[in-house]
Amino acid sequence: ITVVHSCRHADHLLDPFTFYGLERLSELRLQRNQLQLICPSLFSGLRSLRELDLRHNRIRVLDPGTFQGLASLRTLALSGNRIRVLERAVFGGLASLVELRLDHNHIWLDTLALSHNRLLDVPDQAFDELACLRTLLLDNNQIARVHRCAFRGLGRLERLALDHNALCALHTDTFGGLGQLRELHLSSNELERLPPHLFAGLARLAELLVARNALTAIDSADSFAGLAALPLRSLSHNQISLIRPG
Repeated sequence: ITVVHSCRHADHLLDPFTFYGLERLSELRLQRNQLQLICPSLFSGLRSLRELDLRHNRIRVLDPGTFQGLASLRTLALSGNRIRVLERAVFGGLASLVELRLDHNHIWLDTLALSHNRLLDVPDQAFDELACLRTLLLDNNQIARVHRCAFRGLGRLERLALDHNALCALHTDTFGGLGQLRELHLSSNELERLPPHLFAGLARLAELLVARNALTAIDSADSFAGLAALPLRSLSHNQISLIRPG
């Protein structure tokens, strides 16, 4: 396995053929340099690359095709740059990617769509640097666990889709701090119960979908406590045999 370590004080732009012929390269570290631009063909041919570290440079733009051909890449670190916009399909073709780091940039994201992937869980503060996010789509994955503070910092979020996953349980305060949330989709999971006060603080919620789970009982007073008004709810295709009035 060949590893190229940090190339300190690299130029603002690397020659397109810098890594030509390094087909067996598995790890490339270019962190803490002065890179501002990346040629779309710079990493082409690095078909064995598994880790690419570009943290703490001065990168502002990532052109579509920048990471084309990196089908084996598992970790891509872009933290601490000056990226403002993510172009459409900029991460296209990264079929093996399991870790993407974009914290400490200048990204103003309104919508983040991660639907139809193979995500297994949502860790604490996963979106901590995306305070302006309004729509988060995590549906159609394999998510079995959402950590307690997974959505901390998303105070402007209006739409959250977690449907078509493998969730069995949720923490009582999973949605704490999401006071602007208007749509919450939890259908087609494996939820067996809704914890008391799960939706507390979601005063603006207008649509709540919990169909096609494994719910057996609903306690209206506890499960939906804190909702200013009863939102549109779908509880169909569950196993509910008992509804306790609130």
